[in-house]
Amino acid sequence: MNTLLARILTLLGTIVATASGASTQASERLPTAVHSGNEASEGPDYAEKPKFAVRESQPARTLRIGDPAPALSVEEWTLGGPVGTFQAGTAYVVVFVPSSHSKLDPLLESISKLSERFADQPVQVLAIGGSEEKTTRQAWRSKIDSMKAHVRFPLGWDKGVESRSAYLTATGEQQPTIVFVIDTKGRLAWYGPPGATTEILRPVLADEWPLEQVRNEIEAAEDLSWIRIDVIRSQRTRDLERFVRSGERMTTGFADPPSFEFAEALRDDLMDMASEMLQSDSVFDARKDPRLAGLLLKVTERAARIDRNNKPRTLTLLARAQAINNDKASALKSARKALELAADMVPPDRDLIDQLTRDVAEYGTR
Repeated sequence: MNTLLARILTLLGTIVATASGASTQASERLPTAVHSGNEASEGPDYAEKPKFAVRESQPARTLRIGDPAPALSVEEWTLGGPVGTFQAGTAYVVVFVPSSHSKLDPLLESISKLSERFADQPVQVLAIGGSEEKTTRQAWRSKIDSMKAHVRFPLGWDKGVESRSAYLTATGEQQPTIVFVIDTKGRLAWYGPPGATTEILRPVLADEWPLEQVRNEIEAAEDLSWIRIDVIRSQRTRDLERFVRSGERMTTGFADPPSFEFAEALRDDLMDMASEMLQSDSVFDARKDPRLAGLLLKVTERAARIDRNNKPRTLTLLARAQAINNDKASALKSARKALELAADMVPPDRDLIDQLTRDVAEYGTR
């Protein structure tokens, strides 16, 4: 299960999706059909803006893993169906597909193969399309009519944007192709980009799916992704307040990291932020602003704690932060320990060792 959860974290490592038109092996994965684009938006507007867009701020979650799955609102079943209320004892896979996408064939074929793979088990696979720019219900019918050979599962047309709002908007998802897995008790068990549906269904059907752990994995990964977006935007706009808020969230949030992989990702982001504040040509140079100096210390302290104060690179950053904050004794102690650890690295990092040798000499004379 830990391996699967690590994969979940990888799937959710970024909010910003890249365009992908290639299909993957249908026996293992659903291919991702994603529109390109990154314009700012107040959120999904399916009738007018089918392109992927990153919101200005993180949306609130009103639907979480473990919550009862909302009922679907379907205007018509273009093929197959109807699928009514979610029945106890049956797991459901609901795939929201981008109706206006020009190359749906690989995606629809893969959904069909997923449905066939679980045909002898209590699993119902279905997909929902809906109004998007230049895609009316009549245009959808014509498109699907030419793809009937690829559709061997119930395929519905959303009633307005009710189903997509109940799922995509409620979870904060913005990618046009999203899979939702509903367990045999009618609870939302998983949501995210295609890629692990088969692996998820097996423990879901065995009633071995850890809802709370998965919820923590997903939400922590999403939160960290939004912090990354805020950091990037603050750098582009030179917004000191936004940069500081993002740093504070990274140093005070995630008190109980859901996995080792997540902790490592958080540490890397903390180190990136610290490196930005140590650049003399950065607008966020910690030597020029007391608030940034204090933030630098918090950021490097947390990165070092994640590494159990036992990695030379995080200790090197911590030593520099301590020196900038005029804690000479602590800076010297951290640099000395970092130098000892660096000397034991195989192969040795000569540049790091040379830098730490200079740092120890500098901090020792202050």
